[in-house]
Amino acid sequence: MDSPVDFTIEHVDRLSKALEKLKEGGFDLILSDLTVPDSSGIVTFERLKEAGRELPIIILSGSHDEALAFQTVE
Repeated sequence: MDSPVDFTIEHVDRLSKALEKLKEGGFDLILSDLTVPDSSGIVTFERLKEAGRELPIIILSGSHDEALAFQTVE
């Protein structure tokens, strides 16, 4: 199936690798889980936000913690 939008996905399995990639630049969006091998919870989001500056961030999580969800949105 052809898509009218051209995009590339960069996959990393650790926050530390994501932060390195963000330093290189060239990204339009961050898609992340809050729990990765080297970070978890709101700290993951905060570090991505700091490194990604103005990039939109979409968080996916298997957690059912509503308080964490609201804290992240704030």
